[in-house]
Parts: sequence; structure tokens; C-alpha cells
Amino acid sequence: MTNDMKKISGNTFLYKKAYPAIFIIAAAGIVYIGLKDMNVSPFVIVGAMVLNAIVFFTLYRQFFLPMVDTVYDCGDSLLVQNSGQDVRVPLSDVVNLSFQHSVIVLDVRTDTPFGKKIKFAAPNQHIVSTEHPVIVELLPRIDQARGSK
Repeated sequence: MTNDMKKISGNTFLYKKAYPAIFIIAAAGIVYIGLKDMNVSPFVIVGAMVLNAIVFFTLYRQFFLPMVDTVYDCGDSLLVQNSGQDVRVPLSDVVNLSFQHSVIVLDVRTDTPFGKKIKFAAPNQHIVSTEHPVIVELLPRIDQARGSK
């Protein structure tokens, strides 16, 4: 990694590791309490937990699992890293950039090993606003890169 690369993504530990662990612990606690203290059939509790697990893992797979580990701003491109794989995305290939619920989404023109939508955790910000500083900084540069094509 050279000095001209700036990390623009946040930590994905919470999304990829902590949320599933918290869910599993909470689900086990609910099953334990339900079986120990309530006069509810074990089949009802297990059925509810299976339904809950299906909903959780569907949402997890859709929103959190596709997040890449790290994104670096390299000036005229972004270096995207996930599970030991690196992909360089030129700013001119970025079609759209959006920010939703602490997640930044890059829509890219060409398909990458991570898909045409690259999601990454936004770095923490202490100011509550509708636009993230990473978006504010990248948008004009993306527009300029697309205009020069």
C-alpha cells in the first residue's frame, strides 16, 4: 500500500461478525427461556426460531454479506478488497454513488468479481447529515472522470 492511498471504508466487523453472533446468542436465550419458564409447546418455540432464523439470514445475505472488506481511494481509481481479492475500479466506471444507513453503494459500469453493485461500510461520522463526507468528496471527481472519457 502506497502513501497516496486513503482508506474510505469503515470496519465491517460489526456487520459481518457481531450481528450474526448476537443473533445466535439471543435466539439460544429465547429458546432456553421459552423451554424453561413458559408453558409453551417446544414445537411452537422451535418453529418460531426457525422462522426468525430464515428472516434474519435472508436479510443478512441481502444487506450485510455483500459488503466488501476495504475500499481505498487511489486518486483516479478505487481499490476494492474482499477476502484477499483486490479489484481496481476506475472512477470513470462508477455510474452512481449512494449512501443508505451507514452503507455506501457504488454502481459500476463493468462487472467485477464483487458484482456491479459494490457495497461497503461508511467510515464513522459524528455529524448527523444526509450526505456522507466520502460521497461529497468523491462525486465531483467521479463526474470529472466520466466527463474526460
